[in-house]
Amino acid sequence: MAPVGLKNPKNSCFMNSILQCLLVAPLLNEYLLKTFPGEQHARPTPISCAYIELLQKVRQGQLSSAHELKSQFSKSVAMFAGEEEEDA
Repeated sequence: MAPVGLKNPKNSCFMNSILQCLLVAPLLNEYLLKTFPGEQHARPTPISCAYIELLQKVRQGQLSSAHELKSQFSKSVAMFAGEEEEDA
């Protein structure tokens, strides 16, 4: 199956380029899909759940948006909160 891209709305190209690298990191993704759900000490967070959902969509060959993941980062990390920055 050919790799699936991510939708790139507004100013998300930098985030999407990082996500493209993470989405093909086999050890990270196998851990999150197989080991993480059953671990006693794992604490799912909104960010990890949004990433896993995105990963599953991409693996199913669906063109996806990282909007939910970006939204969870904005809620969790103050420097990412607020309106989208306009292009300079």
